[in-house]
Amino acid sequence: LIEQSRVEVNGEIVVEQGKRVDVHKDEIKVDGLTVAAQSYLFFALNKPAGVVSSMEDPDGRQCLGDYVTNRETRLFHVGRLDTETEGIIMLTNHGELAHRL
Repeated sequence: LIEQSRVEVNGEIVVEQGKRVDVHKDEIKVDGLTVAAQSYLFFALNKPAGVVSSMEDPDGRQCLGDYVTNRETRLFHVGRLDTETEGIIMLTNHGELAHRL
């Protein structure tokens, strides 16, 4: 996109890779459309016993993703609980934070 001169920061076309921006202060546009800053979502889910600690389960078992419907963004679970354990588990779309925790 940058090599095609399609990215603007504060009204100026970006001409080189690696330009640093502050997504909360700078106005960033691609093809003339403003790019919105990502908002982070955080959920605390009381995981019942018998639910797999994953967002999807290839074996069709009940999983965390079954409790969060109509989501437009990918969510990550922070940590895990054994299938037969109940308790609070955090879900977020902040992948870096989920990884660090």
